[in-house]
Amino acid sequence: MEIRTFTIPLWLDLTAAFVGALSGATAASHRKYDIIGGVVLAIAAGLGGALMRDGLFIQNGPPGVLRRESYILVCVVTALLMPVFKRWSTRATLLAIGWTDTLALGLYGMIGTQTALASGLGIGPSMIAGMINAVGGGLVRDLIINEEPMVFKPGNYYAATVLVGSGAFIFCTRFASMNAFAAGVAGAAIIVGLRALAIRYDLRTGPIPE
Repeated sequence: MEIRTFTIPLWLDLTAAFVGALSGATAASHRKYDIIGGVVLAIAAGLGGALMRDGLFIQNGPPGVLRRESYILVCVVTALLMPVFKRWSTRATLLAIGWTDTLALGLYGMIGTQTALASGLGIGPSMIAGMINAVGGGLVRDLIINEEPMVFKPGNYYAATVLVGSGAFIFCTRFASMNAFAAGVAGAAIIVGLRALAIRYDLRTGPIPE
C-alpha cells in the first residue's frame, strides 16, 4: 500500500526536539541564566521552528507541538538536567548530538515542506516553510539572547541545504510521481549529505560584497 505522507516516529521527533532544547539550555548556562531562563530558551530552541511554521504559514488551529504534552516536557526536563549533561559530556556524546542535529535538519525540512504543501501553500512558500521548520529554533534562540542569528552569518552551508532538499521533495512528489514517504527520505538524505559535505570540506557561504 502506498504511503502518502512523510512521517517520523514520535521518539525520533522528540529526540530532535531534545537536541534543539539542549542548544537553548546550553546558551542559557553560558550566560548564567536562572532555571526559568533555561526553560524558556530550551522551549524556544526545541520547538521554535515548528511554532513559527504553524503560526506564520499554516495557521490551522493550535501548533502541532502544543497538542502533545510530551514536547514541552522534553524541553523542560532538558533544561532541568543541564548540569548533568555538562558534567557527563564527552567527545562521543557531542559527536552524537551533532549528527542528531544534522538528521533533525533533514527531517524537519521535509515535514515542514509537506505540511505547507498539504495546507495549500505554493512551491516557494512551502520551501521557505520547510527551511523555517528546520532552522527556526536556533533563530528564535539567538533573537531571545540578543545575538545575531547564526543562520544569517557566513558559515558552513546550513539553511541552503534545506532549500535544496525541499526542492527535491517537491520535484519528486509533484513531477516524478514518487510517493511522499520515499520523496521525504530522499530529500532528508540530500540535506544530511550536503550538510555533512559542507562540514567535511569546509564549504562556506560568504558575506555580501560591499
